[in-house]
Amino acid sequence: MNERHPRSCLVYRLKVTLRGSRPPIWRRLQVAGDTSLNRLHLILQVLMGWQRRHPYLFDDGVTGYGQDFTDEDGEYIPVGEDDTQVPLAEVAPREKARFEYHYELDDILFEGTWCVTILVEQILPASANLRVPLCLAGKRAGPPDHFSGISSYEGCVISFKDPTKPTHKDARKMLGDTFEPDAFDVDEANRRLASMESLEREPEAWQQKTSPSTGRPEIGGRWVYGSRGRRR
Repeated sequence: MNERHPRSCLVYRLKVTLRGSRPPIWRRLQVAGDTSLNRLHLILQVLMGWQRRHPYLFDDGVTGYGQDFTDEDGEYIPVGEDDTQVPLAEVAPREKARFEYHYELDDILFEGTWCVTILVEQILPASANLRVPLCLAGKRAGPPDHFSGISSYEGCVISFKDPTKPTHKDARKMLGDTFEPDAFDVDEANRRLASMESLEREPEAWQQKTSPSTGRPEIGGRWVYGSRGRRR
């Protein structure tokens, strides 16, 4: 980390790429160095068009960071360190650092159905001209998170694009008639980020849905912005 600048005075430019996507599904964004991993999770969800339905984990190769969760059988699964307390600059202190974001975890292997590789391209001193968070660029739509992985999604896209395929109608049902797999609208992404920012200013928006029986975070249903679940 650049010792001349505290985390709050740094801006990170990141490139995030969905592993296994061909052509690559990627986003370039800039965020503050003191952004918590929990907040980065929310930003990635917005930029990929995901719905916060599933548990997740950041992995720097040494430690996992996320929120513990309750699986479909009601078992409480500890994920790792509390990501609300860990800033981006701590996990990736220098340019060219890489780490991973796993989404829709296997509760045994802790490997995500979706894996996003995060690369630190630049670390810059903060200035009034560097808005954060901000999406700078990207390619291709994010896959809907009800698919079972990138292979399932890409196979569906092939059928979606080809009316001669016997599975074309099923693919249109899965993706929706207006879905554009090769499109990404950076302006719309930034509008969604701005909406997320407004929700963050409302304390109640940070409450995650909890199980009535255990009082712990649920993985079923739709997650609300944020995931401040109980820790053991």
